[in-house]
Amino acid sequence: METKEYSNEVDAINKKIADLGGRLKQQVENNIAFEQYTRRENLRFNNIEKEHEECKAIMHNILEKELGFDTTKIRFHRAGKVGADLLLQNLSPGRPRQSLVSKR
Repeated sequence: METKEYSNEVDAINKKIADLGGRLKQQVENNIAFEQYTRRENLRFNNIEKEHEECKAIMHNILEKELGFDTTKIRFHRAGKVGADLLLQNLSPGRPRQSLVSKR
């Protein structure tokens, strides 16, 4: 009788493992899709020391003057610094946070 009970428990555990494996695979695929969307819709700029309010103008300037893009039709939905300012300053003092702009 005990072996049958253990067998049932093992079967139940194997079902849970299979279910969790499927859910994990789906979450990995969702994460990949989200990362691809984020990379398509956002631009990251490094080593910009200006504050949040000036990000859009600075990034337009970089795109136009340094990279040669026509920025007359470029509209950014959001612009700002990435990460918590105080935390990053404590971890790497003197290093500016990344700036991020979103097209939508």
